[in-house]
Amino acid sequence: MRSPEPGFDWVVLGAGTAIPHSERSPSGHLLRARHGPVLVDMGPGTLWRLAAQGVALRDLEGIVLTHRHLDHFLDLPALLFASRIPGHGRTRPLPIHVGPGMLEHIGRFAEALGHWFEPKGFDVLWTEHAPGEGAVAVEVGGTEVELRAVEHDATSIALRVSLPGGTVAYSGDSDDCSGLRALCDGADVAVLECSSAADAKLPGHLTPREVADIARGARVGRVVLVHMYPQLDGVDLQAEVARFGYDGPVVVATDGFGIRL
Repeated sequence: MRSPEPGFDWVVLGAGTAIPHSERSPSGHLLRARHGPVLVDMGPGTLWRLAAQGVALRDLEGIVLTHRHLDHFLDLPALLFASRIPGHGRTRPLPIHVGPGMLEHIGRFAEALGHWFEPKGFDVLWTEHAPGEGAVAVEVGGTEVELRAVEHDATSIALRVSLPGGTVAYSGDSDDCSGLRALCDGADVAVLECSSAADAKLPGHLTPREVADIARGARVGRVVLVHMYPQLDGVDLQAEVARFGYDGPVVVATDGFGIRL
């Protein structure tokens, strides 16, 4: 994994999916905001990739989980289990923000894992959001984040954050929908999933055609593609997105790709 120099505002910790891949791990992203680092999604192995960026559990200002699928969520039990071991250094509460119905899902993990799912040394401040048809503005560790519901799973949300250098929109996993288009509107960078080819669409996910249509319609400054399934290996996704009508810069991310605004 590449380790970008300090100063990158958004780092793609995991650019892939649940399917093992040599260059793309399950979903995870690091937002380096003025008030401190925020973790966005945490699929398997995210905590180790976060550590490679020099960010420890004690440093996190908050976490946002976009939905309940394990390739975006499974390192949460790992984090709470790790907190049972002396030396992690965290004493202040850890805010975790989730979408509608997510706390019920998390409760099942807590019931199954018992005290191993209970943090030691600090409290978790859970907040569940149900954006509905509109946007919800929340503060995550001193950074204002806009959340919207998107079409993927009943628990799904996507987010937008405005930093001093510009605005980043992140789709999580999402189909083309009004919530995602609203989040992307005028964004300097859109970090968009692109799971399958245009002629083999997976329900609840985007294709290069839809990425191009969203980015063009929303006047996005540049696009960063994530969550590519291995079936897209060898496909020139930059050319595909351009072929479908988006003429801005497109990056196909691998683990460790950093965005500076």
